[in-house]
Amino acid sequence: MSSNQDEIHVRLLTDSLQPLGAGLLYNRHFVLTANHCVRRVDRVLVEYGEVRVPGVVRERVVDHDTALIQLLDPVELIAPWRPLDTCLGGDGWYTSYRPTTKDPVLSGRVDEPSVEYKCENGGTVIAAQLITTQTVGDYAGYSGSPVARDRPGAPATMIGMLIEQYPDRQNPDRASNVLFATTLQPTLRQFSLIGPENSIVELQYIPRQREPVAREKKASELLDAGEEYLQRIQEWAARGLLPIEEIPALQAMVARQVIEKGLS
Repeated sequence: MSSNQDEIHVRLLTDSLQPLGAGLLYNRHFVLTANHCVRRVDRVLVEYGEVRVPGVVRERVVDHDTALIQLLDPVELIAPWRPLDTCLGGDGWYTSYRPTTKDPVLSGRVDEPSVEYKCENGGTVIAAQLITTQTVGDYAGYSGSPVARDRPGAPATMIGMLIEQYPDRQNPDRASNVLFATTLQPTLRQFSLIGPENSIVELQYIPRQREPVAREKKASELLDAGEEYLQRIQEWAARGLLPIEEIPALQAMVARQVIEKGLS
């Protein structure tokens, strides 16, 4: 299995670090997830690799069980996605996300590559119907996981995002090993913050470039903040709150922070 998909999934947490589920890192600014993972919260912590950044749920499509999270501190992508591909019945699939280290990595085969599926909230989505090799009964915690195709001799490409599982009709208390992954192109086009005109560009995994105007604005804001800190240092020293001999070191530290953040 390719490890490329390992760089796409994120873990969603509450402010108190309670697990909510998984998410799919769409680009530096947005995360796609299943809405039921975040239905009780508007603010989340997004764990990506070794970092956690705050995020806000900006848009929800409740009927289709999807939600879009905006990162308040954009992340640096470890690796870009591979181009989106259409899966075929019989293809292998996997997701590298696990709710805990006690849970298995899910994999299996694509049963139906594109079916209409009615979500629990009533909306109908186009989804891939997946069979899991690992029969664990209850797949709670895996929702929001990105799903990759695993075809021998071909690079791993994206199939979709896990949203729901099909209950065992003989015993509703025991879940079946049939999962549904919503396909990405029609899902992403539902969100106004992304928009149809941007979907194709992003799905080719070309990161959005920061506009020069935005960089100039950031530099100006940093300089203003730096000047304010320098003024505060002088005021605190005049009031006897800071030793005079510490002023040069503090001023140098402020200047260094402004330079480093301006170049980032």
